[in-house]
Amino acid sequence: MNVVKVITRKIPKSSIANCTFIQFSNDLTQAASSHIGFLNSTSYWENVYLYNDNSSLYTISDWESLHNWEHWESSQLRNDILKEYKMEFELCTHTILSKRMKINDLPLL
Repeated sequence: MNVVKVITRKIPKSSIANCTFIQFSNDLTQAASSHIGFLNSTSYWENVYLYNDNSSLYTISDWESLHNWEHWESSQLRNDILKEYKMEFELCTHTILSKRMKINDLPLL
């Protein structure tokens, strides 16, 4: 299995209420959890002590493969949730991380 981690950073537009953004994030995670290849995810505020309307929300999710993540990202269900909440972002980025493979040591000849 070629597990990938996806770090998603979202900053909602200031017109989005905090409670709406949190509910949106919860619904998105719930929907993703039933998608093929989803393993788990955890979300974090950039700095909980300095939280304000423009705080970044980071979600780190694990997927069985890059293909599974890409399928989720372009899925109709995900797009429907975005439309339902009329969600707009100041910033939304995805960083894909793959575990570094160990390189076997080769003996010197």
